[in-house]
Amino acid sequence: DNNISRTAGGSGLGLAISNRLVQLMHGHLLVQSKPGSGTNMWLCFPLSGFIPTKALPSKPAPNTLARKHTAAVPKALPRGVDPRILIVEDNSTNQIVLRRVLAKLGHRSITVAAHGLEGVNACRMNQFDIIFMDIHMPVMDGKEATRLIRREHGSQPFITALTADSLEGLRELSFDYLIQKPFQLVQLKESICAWFAARHSRRSPSPEDESEPLFNPLTLDLEG
Repeated sequence: DNNISRTAGGSGLGLAISNRLVQLMHGHLLVQSKPGSGTNMWLCFPLSGFIPTKALPSKPAPNTLARKHTAAVPKALPRGVDPRILIVEDNSTNQIVLRRVLAKLGHRSITVAAHGLEGVNACRMNQFDIIFMDIHMPVMDGKEATRLIRREHGSQPFITALTADSLEGLRELSFDYLIQKPFQLVQLKESICAWFAARHSRRSPSPEDESEPLFNPLTLDLEG
């Protein structure tokens, strides 16, 4: 499905998971794709004389792009801070995973929308601090939903994009934080802490920063 407002199912994680499994077997995955023609894939890994070794170290956090903040990002939220979170995700499994991970981080105020239009309408009816926005969804994709939310609500709320696509294509959009699937718990925690830093910066601007935007839309930091 080439349209990011897809009608077909799928979470977009298959290739990333397959590649990781192949790496664990000391092999590699080859892909040859031509638009309009199709895709060929080769799976290569040793079978003869294979000697089990220690498990590979945990993979570093997948690429995360975060816009620069004017305040330092804390390692954890202060006690008692529980942001209102909206998950905009069409895949029911991903919805469950996100809810459970956020609950493990101690968050309880969580709302779920099944596609971009539901997310936009949810923001019209309720106030949210943080949105975790999928990109490929039916009815309305995450890019368009983010544009509408920014048009109607400005820099609030703090929007984190969750996507299996390359993060490069999202650099110029109005996301505050970008995380590539499959994500890790630490990435969600870091993005929530970034929201807190951004909120603190908005409330207590220094005189020299008052005329400057909170984020520089052309500068992103690569973490991991």
